[in-house]
Amino acid sequence: MSAASTMLSFHCSQCNYDLAHRLVGELCPECGTRIDSIGPRWWDSRCLARISRFALLASIPCYALLLVPALFLVEIGYWSPWGWRGMPTLFVFFVLLPMQVCAQAIATWKLGINEVGEARKRLLRVFALIRLSIFVCAVLTIVLYFYFVLSSQTNLMRGGIEAFFLLPYFLLPLGAVICDIVVSRVLVSLRRESMVKMSVWQTVTGRISRVALYGVYPLILIPIYGWFLAPIIWTIAMGGCFGELWVVARAAQRSSSANTA
Repeated sequence: MSAASTMLSFHCSQCNYDLAHRLVGELCPECGTRIDSIGPRWWDSRCLARISRFALLASIPCYALLLVPALFLVEIGYWSPWGWRGMPTLFVFFVLLPMQVCAQAIATWKLGINEVGEARKRLLRVFALIRLSIFVCAVLTIVLYFYFVLSSQTNLMRGGIEAFFLLPYFLLPLGAVICDIVVSRVLVSLRRESMVKMSVWQTVTGRISRVALYGVYPLILIPIYGWFLAPIIWTIAMGGCFGELWVVARAAQRSSSANTA
């Protein structure tokens, strides 16, 4: 996601006059208020470097999951090693997905710094922990499900086990989607607070990413195809949200460097 077309627009805290190309210490041309800072509290080199680093950490594994559908198409169309159709795709999927979840949880926690505000800090850190806990519970649920199903002796026992696991099947994905929607809204609030003017392409892709999160839960309830497609769409959508924040941080870093120079 390129930051080349991103422009910055800051406004006076008193009269809302556009302070583009003004420096700290100058006076607002409209009302005469001294400019004591450019941008929000987290608009300093240390915070911006941290935000840029961890936004990138969260977004890269998300986009890496595009390897899964690409490999799947290659397998069904041209190549299938050793005749194990689908096995390499599943292997890559089960390797990349935990990496993405862990990277997102770490990045979300690390983005919760004092400078972004106490409320946003609390939301980011709490939902990072909840999101990671939900993933661990989901993995344990899947393992226990297959253990009990394979060890059950009768069809009646299997039916009872499947009925028991219906509740986490519906609730765990819902909780995870809600967590990511909350985190995405926090990231959007940071972008809006920064007053960064995004390009048309960046604006459209950012909105598509956020809208896609709302469609993930119905999709994930569809057996087989939904289980395969929903996590990919889900992670790419979150990659777009974190990538948007990375664009903001990079644009702010360039602006700070220009003001310093």
